[in-house]
Amino acid sequence: MWFFLLLACPSLKDTGDTATDPVESLLAPGPWSIGFHQEDLVYDDPAGDGDRTLNLLSWYPTTDTTGSLPVYRSLTQPEAVWEGAAIADGSFPVLVSSHGSQGYAEGSTFLFEHFASHGWLVLAPDHTHNTLFDNQDRTSAIFLQRPRDVSAVLDHLELLPEDHPLASHVGSPIVANGHSFGGYTLHALAGARHDMDTLEGECDSGSTGGFCDGLDEHRRRLFRDGFLDERIVAHISMAPGDFRSYGFEGFSSVSAPILLLTGELDTSTGSDSDPIWNALPGDEHLRVDLLGGGHTTFTDYAGLLEDSELGLAPEEGWSIIKAFSLAFASVHAGDNRWSAVLSGEITISDAAVLMQE
Repeated sequence: MWFFLLLACPSLKDTGDTATDPVESLLAPGPWSIGFHQEDLVYDDPAGDGDRTLNLLSWYPTTDTTGSLPVYRSLTQPEAVWEGAAIADGSFPVLVSSHGSQGYAEGSTFLFEHFASHGWLVLAPDHTHNTLFDNQDRTSAIFLQRPRDVSAVLDHLELLPEDHPLASHVGSPIVANGHSFGGYTLHALAGARHDMDTLEGECDSGSTGGFCDGLDEHRRRLFRDGFLDERIVAHISMAPGDFRSYGFEGFSSVSAPILLLTGELDTSTGSDSDPIWNALPGDEHLRVDLLGGGHTTFTDYAGLLEDSELGLAPEEGWSIIKAFSLAFASVHAGDNRWSAVLSGEITISDAAVLMQE
């Protein structure tokens, strides 16, 4: 059913020809400097709790080369990102990101800064009540709010006032990125349908906590309605979990291409990798498995919270993730410069196993 390509052919990144070398151009920072903006976004809480406020962070192309550095709530800090910088002239495609459960918006700045330098507007909201700073368990409200949070960010972009620093610079298309529970979020936005017969049956038979916590009739109806957002043309799902939320049948309604990035040694959500991949319909999806990679390989804190014996250095993992993510997003934005990376004709690393139909 599937064939596997171990990317072991000679790598163009060893040629030293940075002017024409597609891998060098893909891995190197792009031509833009990076600006940063932070704001609050308020929208009507779909879980029925009144207004919902999201902390929304943005990275974007700028021509500014000096300024004030933002302070990330993270283990890493920016070296050349300018808070409040003027966005560059032009209209830029969008990458919107969803962090993992009890994560935070800056969880993968290595990727966000890379995209911004290559001419993308990157937006990452905190999923309120499901961040590191909330320390709350997952409830039905969180499962419901997460995909709606991302759609609310896109609604916000469409309604920016003229005096907003990003106004008139938002282009199309829109690509989404998510890690762990953020992958669950993307799958809903891509059209996956919750397996409500099974989930409701468990809740009605006495299961408590998690998805069943607060699952009232209003929320049941919204889950059954689905969360497809057709404005998003492609999805980058990194180490996703929660296969059981949708089940094999639920994934059959996915209607947007997905790049599935997984870690060979992921002990957190790795057991969901194969079921999700096997359930995705159609031939437009792509999977890259990182040999020696774990669950946090896809974050700024790679190598710090997991076994140091994973076998994949953080920098190597970040290079693979940046390369395949930017190539995949660019192809779906109409830029085919790096399509050979997605087909396996050009290698990024021997640690990347490419899977296609």
